[in-house]
Amino acid sequence: MYIQMTTKCNMSCDHCVFNGTNQGTHMPMHVYRQALSLSEMYGNYICLGGGEPTLHPFFEKMLLMAIANSEKGMEPSVITNGSITKRALLIAKLAHQKIIYGKLSLDYYHDPINQRVIDAFTPALLHNTTKYSKLLPHGRAKSLVSNQEIANRGSSQCPCPDIFIKPDGSIYQCGCEDAPKIGHVRDQNLSDIHYGCQHEIIEEAYI
Repeated sequence: MYIQMTTKCNMSCDHCVFNGTNQGTHMPMHVYRQALSLSEMYGNYICLGGGEPTLHPFFEKMLLMAIANSEKGMEPSVITNGSITKRALLIAKLAHQKIIYGKLSLDYYHDPINQRVIDAFTPALLHNTTKYSKLLPHGRAKSLVSNQEIANRGSSQCPCPDIFIKPDGSIYQCGCEDAPKIGHVRDQNLSDIHYGCQHEIIEEAYI
């Protein structure tokens, strides 16, 4: 389950699949609590994302709640651009202790960050995207991916082939831009959520 804590980002990377800007929206705490409750119902792992998740004013509290909500082997995950030094160092420490699955995005597209943050993440905890490769055809990244590349990659290039919850609590089938809305976190009586990349599901229907 991908919980989009915020759509706000303090960088404007060309490869961003969510078009993150500094004008984004933060998820309210009551919506976040409902999202966590929904994750308990479905026994789903949690990815706290953005935008840049560490920009949320209640990031530490929300991360602690996700840790408390998780079971062994289902540790919450966070990927950060490392721009908020104190919070990035916290992610690195928790990742090294295997309390969370944490990674640092450090590549061609991102702005420079504090060297202390880079040093805190071992190579295994780095998330790298080489220039003009491994890009998904969504958001701003579409301008860097040719139509032929998109055709060759097929339907497996979803930003998040899982339940995707936006800051307002809307639930989508996956992270694709055209993914169908399948509910809202306030609907705790949802009995049957079909999730996974909608394009893969559509293709399977024709097999």
